[in-house]
Amino acid sequence: MVRRMPTNKDYWPHIIRLAGNQGKIQAPGQRTLDQYLAGPLNLSRPTVRALLSILEGERLIRLQKDGLTRKLVGLEVVSSKSSNEGASLSPELLKVGGTMFGREKSKPQATIAQRPKRVQIIVLFDWENFIITIRGEGPPDQFSIEDKINKLTREITEEIGEIVGKFVFIPPDRALVWSKILYNLGFKIYVCPRIKSKGGEEQDTTDQELIEMGEWLMEHLDPDRFTHIAVWSGDKDFKPLLQKAFERGKKRIIAAATPRSLSFDLAQLADINANTGRPMGYFFSQTQ
Repeated sequence: MVRRMPTNKDYWPHIIRLAGNQGKIQAPGQRTLDQYLAGPLNLSRPTVRALLSILEGERLIRLQKDGLTRKLVGLEVVSSKSSNEGASLSPELLKVGGTMFGREKSKPQATIAQRPKRVQIIVLFDWENFIITIRGEGPPDQFSIEDKINKLTREITEEIGEIVGKFVFIPPDRALVWSKILYNLGFKIYVCPRIKSKGGEEQDTTDQELIEMGEWLMEHLDPDRFTHIAVWSGDKDFKPLLQKAFERGKKRIIAAATPRSLSFDLAQLADINANTGRPMGYFFSQTQ
């Protein structure tokens, strides 16, 4: 479970301090970077990964991955080579709980207040829901699926606006097959284990992890830097997440594998695109 990040703590200075004068952090031994940082930052590993993704998206750090396993093993600070807390940070940086990384939020700055609000979309992709539905349409071909994901990404970008973050939630067995393709498509990959329930039945944690990540992002990202949430799934279990998005002022985009796989309840929650006057709902069926 993703632990909620405390709202009174600023994590950027901790990253700068751990990076030292060389501006780098390397996980020791066989440990991954999220394992190594979880202790010093007092965060869970999923929360550390989310934090690193945000910092990378802000171009503050460059993440390093193992060439074979693709696991995170290190990072390099690219915003500043100084170990001074908050050095050379832009006032437009991500805010967490009213605090900017590296700098306390004081008086509102005129340049920020006057900046026009730009569409910035974060995608949460339920891979299990997608691939099961697509396989029902016929044998999946990796290249055609890759093309359809690219096509959907282009359509959303052209019709709505910029996609600033893409997260895919996938069970371990699917990850073995699809992780390389998804990584090349620019997705941050979250492997969601199947666990045993108290009754001994196997349970998928994909929906739970996606919902928790969506809630965490809405709680901690600066609203001006996250305007639209895109749920790529037809599963009605995501209705509460989309209702919370509405309450927080987010515009909602829904993409399902096929019309048949889209829950009626979920379909009603797609917001209207101000540019086209149509609901922001999409399909990427093999038959379409």
